[in-house]
Amino acid sequence: MTINKYLKYLPLFIVFISSITSCEKELENIGGNLINNNNLSTNKHTVDVVAFNKNIEKTRANTLGQYLLGVYNDVDFGKINASVAGTLTLPVDLSSGFGKNPHIEMVILDIPYHATKDGNKTVSVNGVNKSVPNFKLDSIIGNKDVEFQLSVFELGTFLNTLDPANPSQYMVYYTDKDYQKNTPSLYAGSFKPNENDTVLYVDRLKPILAGGFEVYTRDTIKKTDKKPSIKLALNSQKFKQLFVENTAVTKFDSQEDFSKYFKGLFIEASTLSNPSSSLLSLNISDATVTIYYSNDVETTTNNVVTTTRTKRSMIFNLGGIIANKITRDYSGSNAQPFLASPNTTSGDSKLYIQGSAGSMAIMKFNENIKNLRNNKWLINEASLLMFIDKNASSKNYPERLYLYDYDSSKQLKDLFTEGPTVFSGFLERDKDSVPYRYKFRITDYVSDILKKENTDELFKFGIKVYSPSDLPQSATDTKFRDYSWTPKGVVLHGNQSSDVDKRIRLEIHYTEINN
Repeated sequence: MTINKYLKYLPLFIVFISSITSCEKELENIGGNLINNNNLSTNKHTVDVVAFNKNIEKTRANTLGQYLLGVYNDVDFGKINASVAGTLTLPVDLSSGFGKNPHIEMVILDIPYHATKDGNKTVSVNGVNKSVPNFKLDSIIGNKDVEFQLSVFELGTFLNTLDPANPSQYMVYYTDKDYQKNTPSLYAGSFKPNENDTVLYVDRLKPILAGGFEVYTRDTIKKTDKKPSIKLALNSQKFKQLFVENTAVTKFDSQEDFSKYFKGLFIEASTLSNPSSSLLSLNISDATVTIYYSNDVETTTNNVVTTTRTKRSMIFNLGGIIANKITRDYSGSNAQPFLASPNTTSGDSKLYIQGSAGSMAIMKFNENIKNLRNNKWLINEASLLMFIDKNASSKNYPERLYLYDYDSSKQLKDLFTEGPTVFSGFLERDKDSVPYRYKFRITDYVSDILKKENTDELFKFGIKVYSPSDLPQSATDTKFRDYSWTPKGVVLHGNQSSDVDKRIRLEIHYTEINN
């Protein structure tokens, strides 16, 4: 899912926001006269909350907007290993085979980076200076100069499209699922992100009389946008065995037959000597496996047969089914004691919130908030304030958090009545542009709680790292779907923090009618 998908609901939210703004302006005009007559007074009331940590054992790992790959270690949150399983789509031309006398020159797994062009730079090519685009890699956390192990295996686990237990439903894969890997690997080597990996060179080969092959030309292959990508050379001999030598069988007649024959790839990231490497967020559905090969093409002119060595390529998209495999290890991290034994009664002093099957916070109001129903208050704004623990080591703050009804997995009313922007949850910065807190406006929810006739039970709130798919799909879609692919995390002051001024809290700004 993408942000664009939700833009079609923006007009509805704008109507809500405009109505609220108009009402506030009318109230200000009326209130101005009343305040002059000492009939109204404006005040602030702070409501204590209880908030505690929760370890996320697993989360949905397929049909995500982004997928993670890499190894990342953090003093606060511990270590995360992220790998990817995915199926290949059947090219339409595979059933026709690889032609006469084919030879595979290279098999390349290509995964595009998220990259932004940052001007140009000068490089030397064969002693000649050339101006080439300069790219900056995006969506990476950690130290991209530290290598981790990257391996690619033929997947041994069949990925179902439909749930075998309920064929009317699509299959859901979770981050803790184990996958079988066929050995030996198709690729294994140390890896670190490289913004200069923009060109692939392919030596094209032809057979010679003495036996073997020789290079007859070299291809220089670039993407049309010239952006960098991860390029891994897979075992061409294995692909020859699997594809070139088996093109006559029925395994290539349909996508279903093909997926049963070649189940896909498992791209595995693991630790080398230093676990403090990097984690990449990637659009794996744009990845491809390309078989570069040459074959002989015969043409006949005036009964003379001419054989021409012709270069070819066959592209398999890494699409259909893609799932993240995420392994976490909190051992020795600052978060470990809070996640192992959260204080669900009195709350915790720190809240560890991280995406990607990481951790979240559960928050609840004290029942005493119901005592405020006897007050004659007009709620101007009710905001949940969460302050960053600046003494924490982790500084990879998510740009947004999300708040929802944890008990029933539903969206909050204010998301619809005030709109996503006013509802907020965005990272806020002080006058020096230093991040310091997150804020949610839940005015309508609190106003409903404080109505005398309200008999609803208080529910618990979930606080998590935001993903675009958290937003509702329509103005009537109240169900919350918990996706997560953002690995960033933040440590917040809990309600038991020693810094009283930074404790998580609800602030109610209200106008009171003076008798």
